[in-house]
Amino acid sequence: MKTIKEIIELVNSYGLPIQIMDNESLSIPFVAEVKGKLYLTFFVYYLQGAYGNTKRKVMVRCVYYINPKNLDDILERKVLNNCEDEPDINLFNRHNIPKDVINNTNKYDFLVDLTDEILTNPENIKEKIILYADYFCACVNNQLKAVYWQYGRTYFEWLNSLL
Repeated sequence: MKTIKEIIELVNSYGLPIQIMDNESLSIPFVAEVKGKLYLTFFVYYLQGAYGNTKRKVMVRCVYYINPKNLDDILERKVLNNCEDEPDINLFNRHNIPKDVINNTNKYDFLVDLTDEILTNPENIKEKIILYADYFCACVNNQLKAVYWQYGRTYFEWLNSLL
């Protein structure tokens, strides 16, 4: 079974049939259930209006579900929807995020590594999830939180239940 980091590296090197276009970004990976199976999940998104005077909107182009035990088992769902600011979505109840977390320029890589740790090594899981929550909240804006909640609700509820 591949680690999340190895799968992301395959995606970035075009080793998997997943397309990320110019100006698009890959979400932080999470776990989602589809038809009774757990998949590593991420979505591809871009910012609309990032280069003008219009309000910036996050647009999700598609969601990918990858079976880490069988990389040929990839589900792709094209969604192409925009995400509105939903300040009511509170994936983690985190306040006073440490400055070193906010200032860290490698939040994405850190979250990928930490996700692997949470899923494969239950030792000190509460501390890992607290750290994950801090980094996640420092990295993800309100528009994206709505997408994470829509596609990964069970995963985020599970993480919160362990806090």
